[in-house]
Amino acid sequence: MWSTRATLLGIHVDQLRRLVFVKAPPVLFHIYRRLKHDKLDIPADLEFVETFCGAQALCHGFRAFQWRAIGLDLQQHEIFQNVMSPEGFANQLGHTQRMVAFVGFQHHGVVCSPFVWLCRATTGRDSEMPTGFVTARNTHHDIMANRSAMLMLVGWSKFAGEMFEQPGSSVMPNMRCLQKAVRFM
Repeated sequence: MWSTRATLLGIHVDQLRRLVFVKAPPVLFHIYRRLKHDKLDIPADLEFVETFCGAQALCHGFRAFQWRAIGLDLQQHEIFQNVMSPEGFANQLGHTQRMVAFVGFQHHGVVCSPFVWLCRATTGRDSEMPTGFVTARNTHHDIMANRSAMLMLVGWSKFAGEMFEQPGSSVMPNMRCLQKAVRFM
């Protein structure tokens, strides 16, 4: 059963089990199925992926040690590297999927200001309700948080090392899917 489903999605069985275990969002599986349907073979050739990379300082450091690294940031391309656009999210997901299993490492310097609990009076965000009140104003930030979490889960499912850079006041580490994954890292 597991191997048949993994084959249909075009991913490794262990990766599928880990994603199912943490209850990854169903949309992630639809994206995998679409990539498989479009016959987009994604090579496993990256050793380091940095999202929200800014000046790519970490990427340059890893490249200095001959690691195959890529940095993704809105400043580099406003559509294809913007996690908020469908094209940008698909691009970042593709690069994350390219990480070499058991060797890859990823760094997420997610924009932290939308996720801090300090603004809980207006957003309703806290450790019990990380996404806060459901309003049009918060929805944009919730999409960014959820897409960033999906990228982290894809890396985790490939047994990649993770570095998640957030202030202590962030509610993102309280997202259920991330809490469940962190217990097994």
